Parts: sequence; C-alpha cells; structure tokens
Amino acid sequence: MSAAARASLTKKLYRILKKAYPRVRMPVKDRPVLEHLLYACCLENSSSSDANSAYTRLQSLYCDWNEVRVTTVSELTEELSMLNDPGEAAVRIKKGLHNIFETIYKFDLEHLTKQKLSQSMSDLKSWRGFTNYGINYVVQNGLESHSIPINGAAFDALIVLGIATEANKKAHKIPGLERTIAKNQGVEFGALLHQLGVDFINNPYGKKVRELLLSVDKKCEPNLPQKPSAKEESDEPVSKKKTATKKKAAKKKTTKKATAKKTTKKAAAKKSTKKKG
Repeated sequence: MSAAARASLTKKLYRILKKAYPRVRMPVKDRPVLEHLLYACCLENSSSSDANSAYTRLQSLYCDWNEVRVTTVSELTEELSMLNDPGEAAVRIKKGLHNIFETIYKFDLEHLTKQKLSQSMSDLKSWRGFTNYGINYVVQNGLESHSIPINGAAFDALIVLGIATEANKKAHKIPGLERTIAKNQGVEFGALLHQLGVDFINNPYGKKVRELLLSVDKKCEPNLPQKPSAKEESDEPVSKKKTATKKKAAKKKTTKKATAKKTTKKAAAKKSTKKKG
C-alpha cells in the first residue's frame, strides 16, 4: 500500500473509531513516570476498566513497589486475574521493576522527563521486561511526546486493513503513522485503537469487529479472521481428552498392579512366617 493510501485509510479508521467508541476512556495524565509504565503493563491487552481494577489492587495489596518486585509471579498472576493476560502482565511488572532497581537502585523515574527523548527512550528499552507498547505508552503519557502505543491485537486489526504489515508488527513501527495522526490527536487515537485491539482479542470473529473493519474498507473481507469449524474446534480437545483418559487409565492400571504385587508379597511373607513358627 502506498504512503498516501495508508494515510487516507488511517484517517478514515480514526473517524470510524470515534463513532464506534464515543465513550472511550482517556489515559490519566497526573501519574509519576514509573506508575505510567506499570499501568501500561496492566493495560496492554485488557480494557481500561480491568486495567484500573488490576492497578488499584496492586496499590492496595502491597505497601510499595519493592514489595511487588519481590512477590512471586504466580502470586501476582492471581491478583491480576481480571486481565486478559494476567501471567504476562505479572512477568512484565516483576521483571521490569527488578531491572529498574538493579540499574538505578530506586523506583523514581522522573529524571526521564528532564532528559532528551532519545536518551529516555534508550533508558526505557534497557530495562528488560517492558514491551514496546509500554514504552510508547510512557512516551506519550508520561513524557508527553508524540508516540502512539499499539498492542499486538490492534496491529492484527491494522494488518487486516492493510495499514500495517507483519514486518511492521515485528518492528513495532508503522511508517508515517505519527505524521498522519497529529500530536494533539495522538492520545485519543491511541485510546480508540487500543479499544479496537481489546475487542479483537476478546472476539476476533465477532460481528462488531467485523462490521467495523469492513466499514473502513470492504476490500479487507478476505483478510478477516475465519472462525474454525465445529470439527476443527473439537479435534484438539477430544485428542487431549483421549490422551488424558489413556494416561489416567494407564496410571490406574499401574497402581492396581503395584497394589496386587504388594499384596502378594505381604501374603508370601506372612505364609513364610507361619511356616517358621
């Protein structure tokens, strides 16, 4: 797709998303940089309402971010169960906090707002655990620069439309996007695109997502996700079920043999004892 066609389609998508999600929630701006980063870990693949619940839970359950850092991933996963990807979010948070602490020995990232953006971006990328989505979210909302955060499912929707490619998704960059969407539109467009991504995660075959994408470009129909047939859906679970049943039966059989063998040994020992007596 040419740059001009991509820009035109992106602008059309923006107009349609505003109509489809008139009550989309805008990001909270008055947070410290670190909190923007941790909130993005919760938000990445979930709705803003679920992300708010998860983030509030972290703040209420733990006395500070260091306690979160030393908490196990399994425990964090349990506390973040309202998210679409609680395990992945838990890893992002724990690993990110660990790497920040190991690097600067504190949980204050306000120095990033005083540096050149290139240096702040370099610092953010050096703390392993945080994703491109989280970094771009912080750049947009914590550092107040022009960067549009795009989660994986939103990229998938853009690929369906032809606005993005698989290579763009891998590089986590769509050429010309920040030129097409002005800085004063970036926060709203990012929030709208995120909502599309969440709907795509929750039901990629749903009527709402399908109709929305077709309203942007009817030519995208061949690229829409195809729902697996009932047979395809049932094949793997049945196979797994049979395997599990076989394993259970084999285990039961082995247990019975072991029990029988044990009983036989006991009986033989008892008989031998009687003869000696």
